[in-house]
Amino acid sequence: MSRAVRRRRLLAGAAALAVLAAIAGLLVARATGGGPPEDSLAELVPGTALAYVHASTDPDRDADRRLVARLERLPGLRALGTAALARVGGTSRGFSFARDIRPWLGDEAAIALLPSPRGARADALVLAA
Repeated sequence: MSRAVRRRRLLAGAAALAVLAAIAGLLVARATGGGPPEDSLAELVPGTALAYVHASTDPDRDADRRLVARLERLPGLRALGTAALARVGGTSRGFSFARDIRPWLGDEAAIALLPSPRGARADALVLAA
């Protein structure tokens, strides 16, 4: 596969991800009835980013509490979490979000996809504040 084809596929994938993130953001804002959360992480992302997704993780924010309550009602969400942990080498046995992640996570989380010097793959930049 030529370099130009790989680059077009990467850009198409990044554009699709950005569109999906925008749609998800609109749905979350509509479902939670609140405005967008504060975003202090965006200034840390290089201007060359292909996509950027930000989420509030503030347990004291009403919109976040309502969203978590709705997500907990979705069937299969725990199975998805278990599968995600298995993919990154973690284990769901004994895992507790409140104990293992909440203490250091802070009130914001974000991920940015950055162009990679290694070709058609994007590098991920994960941020938490």
